[in-house]
Amino acid sequence: MFEPKTEIPQFGEWVPVNTYVDRPVVYAIGLNARGKLLITKARGCYALPGGGVEADETLQEALVREVLEETGWAIEIVREICKANQWTYSSRKDTHFNKQATFYLVRVIKRMGRPIEPDHEARWMSHAKAVSRLRRDFHRYALGRCARKGWYRKIVPLD
Repeated sequence: MFEPKTEIPQFGEWVPVNTYVDRPVVYAIGLNARGKLLITKARGCYALPGGGVEADETLQEALVREVLEETGWAIEIVREICKANQWTYSSRKDTHFNKQATFYLVRVIKRMGRPIEPDHEARWMSHAKAVSRLRRDFHRYALGRCARKGWYRKIVPLD
């Protein structure tokens, strides 16, 4: 019997002396009408908009909340793209994490205002520029999956 491959790609460097906390996270891949990707910039680093899932939320609820907080944009979820994990360290929390990410293709619906997170700003970038600037390997992996599958064409920007 055929069994589909279910292994989730793992990025980053695992250091055996560190204790890692598993952290479910979600990220959005969305385009505007000119084909530019919605990216967030915080503390000099570029990332896909998204973040941690709270105990009382679904993955989809967390994604909608995180994108609004980090970019000021409302979104509509189109589909799940992939899962990928990355070993990271948070200096703000002084904690090592294994970020267990689910990436979603989204429609960017409407600008609701400025980002709620004071150190975040929304940016729009081409696919190539985003891939060259994104800090995390698993973000670049998800963009590559989306591009290879042709899923960018499935987004109907409404802005």
